[in-house]
Amino acid sequence: MLNKMLCVIALLISLSPASGQDWPSFRGNPALTGAISTQLPGRLRPIWMREVGGAIEGGAAVVSGRVIVGTMNGRLVAIRQTDGKQLWVFLTKSGINATPLAIGKVVYAGDQSGMFYAVNSATGKLIWKHQTHDKIVSSAEYYDGMVLVGSYDHELYCFTASTGKVKWTFKADAQVNCSPCIAEGKAIISGCDGKVRMIDIKTGRQRSSTLLTTNFAASCAYSQGKAYTGSLDGSIMCIRVSDGKILWKRPAGDSGGIAASPAVYGKRVVYGSQNNRIFAVNAANGHVLWTYRTRDEVNSSPVITGNLIYVGCDSGSLLSLSLTSGQLIWQFPAGAPIKASPAIAAGRLYIGSGDGAFYCFGK
Repeated sequence: MLNKMLCVIALLISLSPASGQDWPSFRGNPALTGAISTQLPGRLRPIWMREVGGAIEGGAAVVSGRVIVGTMNGRLVAIRQTDGKQLWVFLTKSGINATPLAIGKVVYAGDQSGMFYAVNSATGKLIWKHQTHDKIVSSAEYYDGMVLVGSYDHELYCFTASTGKVKWTFKADAQVNCSPCIAEGKAIISGCDGKVRMIDIKTGRQRSSTLLTTNFAASCAYSQGKAYTGSLDGSIMCIRVSDGKILWKRPAGDSGGIAASPAVYGKRVVYGSQNNRIFAVNAANGHVLWTYRTRDEVNSSPVITGNLIYVGCDSGSLLSLSLTSGQLIWQFPAGAPIKASPAIAAGRLYIGSGDGAFYCFGK
């Protein structure tokens, strides 16, 4: 009975906005909401900057005083949270697109060679690895002793977190580019086969599938029984997780392709697009509430903190916008494209750029 209660508590925590102390995975929690309950100030200042030796396209994991980030030349780097000192470097076979997953004393990450690694978060020493059959750009997620990650070999993999033993695989009809969204005992994946699938995590069997006749690069974000995502033709949609029913879908319009994952908080869902836009919609019906025009593509997945949004742009700027109005509050010129998603932990924001600079911002 106690174990069941602990599992329920853990699930409720995972489906809530991040608490603010740690940011262990892509989008901050297994539901991939990209939202945090505490608010940073609208205007931040650089606290430290670290050159990590390679371009950064994925976000960071922040746990236990360490910030861990991957680079496109195959370096998994751990940095001390307080002052930016490099703690260790683990060399992978190929580039790392994805945000690492940090759970307990282990960091998990895949690379473009298709190798998936488990590394000791304190020392950077390899614990186990598994070779898939194509590249991995998916960020991994954790659920009840299991780690799930997608591969371009069309498979969603479920590993035993401690040993790397494959518990099951699910084969989609095309590459699994997205990160699995964990909710209601399911892994929700939006794939290059144009389908949003609900996979039972315990068995690896599909519970439902929704065909949307468009391809996806973005992951889903879950809130209150619904999954929100956007497609490469610019469409946005909301799907009921219990049965896969489409509750609303809005056409592409002039939004351009959506490769970044949405953020959801309360009654708003925030998207970034490759048509130089950031926009917020009503979570109930998908109606656009406001649009902010950027100078270049938005491939960074936005993060909501209180009434603010932080997001990077290919123009090289880190932006802070009002969640209510979309008004620009602040921007920081990084000088190189920012495709990574921000990570927020303990009152600081962490993000990397295409020239290998990794930044920590705070009050």
